[in-house]
Amino acid sequence: MDYVVIDLEFNNMQGVYQNMKQYLNREDTGKRRLYPNEIIQIGAVRLKENLTEGEGLNLVIKNTFYKNLNPLISQMTGVTQAMMDEGIRYPEAISKLDRFCKNTVIVTWGVSDIYEIIRNCHMHQTPITVLGQRYLDLQAWIGQKLGGNPTPSLKSVMEEFSIEVDDTRLHDGYYDALSTARVLRAVLERYGRLDGLKNTRVLFTSDSIYITDIQVRDVPDEEITTICPLCEGHIVYDISMANEHGRIRSMYHCEACMSSFIEDISVKENMLGYRKFFKKIKKVPQDFFRAIIGQRQANRNRNYRQ
Repeated sequence: MDYVVIDLEFNNMQGVYQNMKQYLNREDTGKRRLYPNEIIQIGAVRLKENLTEGEGLNLVIKNTFYKNLNPLISQMTGVTQAMMDEGIRYPEAISKLDRFCKNTVIVTWGVSDIYEIIRNCHMHQTPITVLGQRYLDLQAWIGQKLGGNPTPSLKSVMEEFSIEVDDTRLHDGYYDALSTARVLRAVLERYGRLDGLKNTRVLFTSDSIYITDIQVRDVPDEEITTICPLCEGHIVYDISMANEHGRIRSMYHCEACMSSFIEDISVKENMLGYRKFFKKIKKVPQDFFRAIIGQRQANRNRNYRQ
C-alpha cells in the first residue's frame, strides 16, 4: 500500500490584530469564533510501496471567511493574495485530496492538520471525507523512536537523517509534504515496517469538535430535563434554556424536594455529522439560586426602563 503525506497551511488573523479575541468578537460571527483557521494550501506527496516518490498535489484555496490574506502568513508560506484569490474553493480541493488518497496510508506531521480538515469541513458545510485507509502521526512516532522531544520539528529530524533542508521553503505546504515524505522514506529504511498505524475511519469518526453556536431548538426533546435529578419530582424552570458562552444554560427547582439546580448542555459533532450531548447538572444552595434569579430580574428591569 502506498503512503500519502499531507501538509496544510492556514490563513487567520493572528498577529494582525493585537488581541485576536477582540477581533473575533468584533466581527460578531459564530463562524469566525468557532473556526479561527481557514485552510489556504494543501500539499500532498505520494510515497510508493517501493519507497520511490510518486505524484504530488499542490492546491491553493480561495478563502471565503478570511478573504484578506494575513501578511505574516503570506511571508511564511509564500502564498500571495493574488494566488489565494485565484485558488479553488475548499469543497473542490478536499474532493481532489480525497481522490488522491484513496487506498493509501495517510501520514501527517502532528495532529493539527487532521483537526483542521474536520473543522474546515464543518466551516464550509462540506460532506465529511474519510481519507485513505490508515493513518500515522509521523512526528509522534519518530519522537518516540529517537527518545527525545515528543514533538520534534521537521527541520531537526531532517538534519538527524541527513536530508537536505531548504530553509527558504519551509512552511510551504507542498515542500513540507515532500520533506516529510523523504523523512518517512528514511524512517522506513532505518526501522523497517511502521507500527502504531490507526484505522482512519475510526480516527475520523471518533474525533469531534464542540459546536458553540448551538441554539435551544437544536437540543432534542429527550435531552431536555423534565424531572428532578434527585427525587424524580416535577421541576419548574426559573430561567429558561438559552445559549451562554457556547452552552445551553438553564436554572430550575423541584417542587417536591425544593432542590435548586443550574444545568449546562454542550454538544460535540464528529466527522460524520453525528452529535453527542453532554449534560452537567449542579445543585446549588437556595440563597445562591435566589440571588441569581434576583440579579436576572434586576437586569431585565434595567433594560426595560432604558
